[in-house]
Amino acid sequence: MAGLITLITDFGTRDHYVAAMKGVIWSTYAEARIVDLTHEIPPHHIHEAAYFLFCVFPWFPKGTVHVVVVDPGVGTARRALVASLNGQFVVCPDNGILTFLFRKFGLEEIRCIENARFTRPTVCKTFHGRDLFAPVAAHISKENKVPSDIGSLVTAPVCFEFPEPEFISSDTLLCTVIHIDRFGNIITNLPEELIAGRVVRKVLFGDTIIDKLGQTYADVPEGESLALAGSSGFIEIAVNAGDAAKRLGVKVGDSVKVCFSQPHQKPKVT
Repeated sequence: MAGLITLITDFGTRDHYVAAMKGVIWSTYAEARIVDLTHEIPPHHIHEAAYFLFCVFPWFPKGTVHVVVVDPGVGTARRALVASLNGQFVVCPDNGILTFLFRKFGLEEIRCIENARFTRPTVCKTFHGRDLFAPVAAHISKENKVPSDIGSLVTAPVCFEFPEPEFISSDTLLCTVIHIDRFGNIITNLPEELIAGRVVRKVLFGDTIIDKLGQTYADVPEGESLALAGSSGFIEIAVNAGDAAKRLGVKVGDSVKVCFSQPHQKPKVT
């Protein structure tokens, strides 16, 4: 959908930063439709921005330009990028924001923003959101494509460490907590499709055992814990009408063990 530009930042709405970005976009492309997805990413929290982008990206139409500015390295030698996937575009710093998208879907093309023709004449070293990312997004949205002369191709964007689930015994998969939402639901890095055909027996956080599985939060009484496949496509642990992360004392990066009823069968080598 040409003309649709979304904003994801850690700027909040108290200061002038978001408004200034919008002014630059409209000054470059007056017909642009700007949608605020969130400005409440915790300050400097690149991991949260990457996960947020991953969760919303599949639901937007072709032609959408996503501007993601969570940029603690603003003004340094870190690159500025524009990435393309399935007819959508992401304009962001090269600091790990593309990690989840890149690992899950791959990206069709990534270019470094190098041509000053697409930025503001003067680029403030502390506000690339306004002077670099906003005008570039406006140009892309206006043309519904990435200009071929915007900059050189990039094959390996910066990605932060993202451990894959790993079998540590014949029936136990070691996973990692990648996100905790505002309800206290604990999202792991275990994709729902990875356990297709397997029966989960229990989930372990240290000595805590969760042996109730469900499809909705209400599959257990209020206040009880369960594991289920969440809307982001990953297995999560929740408390019906409660905060699982607080109850279990869990934080992002903690380990989770998922135990199955049947041993994992390694593929035969032929």
